[in-house]
Amino acid sequence: MKLNSTNYHFSLPLVLVVSLSLLLSVLGLPKAVRNSQLFILMRDRLKPTIVSLVKPLTFVDSVAANYADRQWLTRAYLKSQAELINLAHLKAENQDLRSLLKVKDSLEQTNLIVKPVYSPTQPLIAAGQMEGVKRGSLVFGHGVLLGIVSQVEPHLARVRLLNQDHHLVLLAKTKSGVTGLVQLIDGQLRLTEIPPNLKVMLNEPVITIGQPGIPGGLLIGLVAETGKMTAEPTYSVKLKQGISFYSEAIVQVKP
Repeated sequence: MKLNSTNYHFSLPLVLVVSLSLLLSVLGLPKAVRNSQLFILMRDRLKPTIVSLVKPLTFVDSVAANYADRQWLTRAYLKSQAELINLAHLKAENQDLRSLLKVKDSLEQTNLIVKPVYSPTQPLIAAGQMEGVKRGSLVFGHGVLLGIVSQVEPHLARVRLLNQDHHLVLLAKTKSGVTGLVQLIDGQLRLTEIPPNLKVMLNEPVITIGQPGIPGGLLIGLVAETGKMTAEPTYSVKLKQGISFYSEAIVQVKP
């Protein structure tokens, strides 16, 4: 990274010397004058002066380039350190939350890391029987349960997404212990069957209780609303997952 600007205080003498040299060339001094001792003496005397004038210009340019390089490296280093600090905070918060909820780590070493296949008609993953995926395998995005594998081919599998499949119902509970059913209603993922005498808190984690094929302690999402007073025997609240199957570069599959 090199700067093109120079110091005009150093450039002025050099311009004068170059101009004088060009003027002498234009005048076309006789050969006898150019070979005279006086001319040679002046030339030899001026040469170190010209060199001494040029050196500061080179030095200034070098210093400017080195300064620009150091500034760029400093900014890049500070940016990377800030990102590392943010990642450390996020990791600590995630561990504290899982410890508080006593949630088992759903991203074990045996999980498969696969790519979603962007199909306009159905959600697919680029892994199948040959990779160890089977019907009923769970699909996660950053630790959040997104869906369940419903059909498997040799190198492809179809996924039933929680936020798309109206027939998929999960037994779940909030962090405070309020139980209910997680299901898709009118295009929204909701925690339903909540008794009217029990209240849920905003942004409360909702996790699975456990049922055939789905173990307990899996994070489904967070409570997005606290609910409204109703005369019905139960009420429901909207959930937010924060992770979209279609926007993830990779997802995790628990065989």
